[in-house]
Amino acid sequence: KLKNLGVRGFHKKPITFQKILELVAPQTIKLEPQKTEASRTEAVKPGEETLEDDSLFVPIRAADFVSGSICNFNVYIMLGKGRYLKLLQSGDSFAPERLKTYLQKGVEFFHLRKEEQERYLQFCAKIAASLSQNKKVSQQAKVNQAMNFGQETMNFLKKQGISEENMTYASDFVENVHAAVENMNLAHHDEFKNFMKDLANYDHGVSTSMITSLIAHVSGIESTSLIQIVGIASMFHDIGLLGMPPEVQSEDLTKMTEEQQILYHSHPRVGAEILSKIPGTHPSVIQAVLQHHERRGVVAFGAKTRAKNLNKVSEIIGIADDFL
Repeated sequence: KLKNLGVRGFHKKPITFQKILELVAPQTIKLEPQKTEASRTEAVKPGEETLEDDSLFVPIRAADFVSGSICNFNVYIMLGKGRYLKLLQSGDSFAPERLKTYLQKGVEFFHLRKEEQERYLQFCAKIAASLSQNKKVSQQAKVNQAMNFGQETMNFLKKQGISEENMTYASDFVENVHAAVENMNLAHHDEFKNFMKDLANYDHGVSTSMITSLIAHVSGIESTSLIQIVGIASMFHDIGLLGMPPEVQSEDLTKMTEEQQILYHSHPRVGAEILSKIPGTHPSVIQAVLQHHERRGVVAFGAKTRAKNLNKVSEIIGIADDFL
């Protein structure tokens, strides 16, 4: 296939699988098993073969599978058409050396049941977030895992019925946002430079931009200037979280102290203030970042009255942010 495509050579990844094992395996990421009723009562045991319809399973890349932690989903290997061997029971852990053995045998994909794909995405998200906070893990390993999460998210959206055309549109949209960032010279400002280096925040900004673009696309937003406003605002809507404690950046209020909640409630205002200091930033971008947690008829956190005159862009970003 490579010869037919005219490929003349290749470059190896700057980080080997063995190196990833050395970095990741000691960092056992604590994930609480969330066994569903189906997981507990499933008749197929690890090591047993099952004959089922291929449409009930989805593939995941074996080389990007991070081992050494508890899996909240069952894992299978496809033996042939309609034949699957169960490797792992939900709630068990996958030993790194066992994973390495399968890779050495040439296994390219593991398989999950379709209904457990969303749980796998949550697993990828937690892994990517955990690695991004770990100073011992190289930047390349962090990027690899973030890219894996992004790819699996796109696969998930396709399975939900979002067309290839729409996904291409969303991907192009993000590229156009990057071009707009370059034109505005945002990358030369320390806050934006640090944002682009912070993998977790940057990944969330890109993901939000992709979902926002799909909603904007069907909402009649077509003018070039308005699309640029949507792109910049969605990419940097959480820039106000940068530099705040990890508990605040997680956006999980149940894990925050009262002081941290107050700090969290301030991040839309902080983000809007950062953007307001950048010459040429459209007022609608600043307003959208300020209002992205506000909802019609609801008293938003940090506010005393119900939101009025909500920016349409901020509503779209809010929907995309909540979805993610």
